[in-house]
Amino acid sequence: DELGRAILNLCNVVPKGFVVFLPSYKYESQVFQRWRSTGLLSQIGKKKSVHREPKNSRDVEAALARYSDEASRTKSG
Repeated sequence: DELGRAILNLCNVVPKGFVVFLPSYKYESQVFQRWRSTGLLSQIGKKKSVHREPKNSRDVEAALARYSDEASRTKSG
């Protein structure tokens, strides 16, 4: 929960977007499940768009392009 609150706080001060790296897909899945259940993911989603890294490596480049495109079009978040 502390990680989610820290990210939510960063959403208030970091313009446009930022990337958060987690050590594994399993941990990322657990984090997202927890944040959904507590409502934290919804709070973060109100401030920034949330993009998850696809597990298939051939889809990563397209996902990063979507993130980059959205971040460049957004003035403050």
